[in-house]
Amino acid sequence: MNSKLLRGLTKGATVLAVAATVFVAGCSDDDEDTFTLEKPGELDFRNDVGEVELRWGSSASDGDTEFAGYYVYKSTETMSGLEADEIDAFRITSSPVEPGDFNYTDSAAAAGTRYYYVVRGVDTNGNVSTPTNEVSSASVLSGNVIEFGEFASPDPSGIDLSAGMAVSMMVANAAMVDFYLGTADDTATGNLVLKSPDLVSDDSAWKSARFLELESDDVSFAASTSFTALSIDLGPDDEIDGKVIAVRLEEEGGGIHYGKLEVLAFDEDTQGRSLSIDWTYQPIAGFARF
Repeated sequence: MNSKLLRGLTKGATVLAVAATVFVAGCSDDDEDTFTLEKPGELDFRNDVGEVELRWGSSASDGDTEFAGYYVYKSTETMSGLEADEIDAFRITSSPVEPGDFNYTDSAAAAGTRYYYVVRGVDTNGNVSTPTNEVSSASVLSGNVIEFGEFASPDPSGIDLSAGMAVSMMVANAAMVDFYLGTADDTATGNLVLKSPDLVSDDSAWKSARFLELESDDVSFAASTSFTALSIDLGPDDEIDGKVIAVRLEEEGGGIHYGKLEVLAFDEDTQGRSLSIDWTYQPIAGFARF
């Protein structure tokens, strides 16, 4: 065989062998997709008495064998803008929340203190994802059931929500009354109405309140711009039980606070009508979460 042709065939066989080697390496079992740690979904919360309930969306990595769960972080100042290792110092879960579980209750949330929370995913090697959106929250005050009567009855018809008690509608108590129970004209007839104290008279001693009816007691947020009504008609007596009303309170000195009440029971006797309510109050000024 011609020597030039032989050298050409040999060179071509070598190139083919090298190409085959590259192709096989590209298809080897060692070239599988690598695990990617994705951050959890949207973080939300609900305030409660002495605690904050957190809930978030699943990480796209949840269900992978290398995904270990979720870490929760809490601070009294925003964590926005912190480096990843700086956020580590605020972790409150000693071990990860299990994969498939998207809830955590912080039972160490003092009323009157605002807290900031984020959640990160973590893998089995201890690596963490980027954090979720940050939420801020504060637990609420609550207390025993309050019973109060309509304005035309001899019973106290005003409510001091922050103190959780009924008070008489006297000018001497004006600084205490957050709202009161009456009717459209404050006689003993007509539907019961929750009313702003300053509707009693033009006396500047009385505070002002705004109301918003909620669909259920599980709602803990309403936009502050939604509070426009100086009074809210509770409807026929047989439809009052179970109603949930949010209240925007203009406190003495100009501060704004928010609260919520749920009607537990309606009662009527010879003295007039009365309500029993469950209540919550947000002690942080201007914070419309209750």
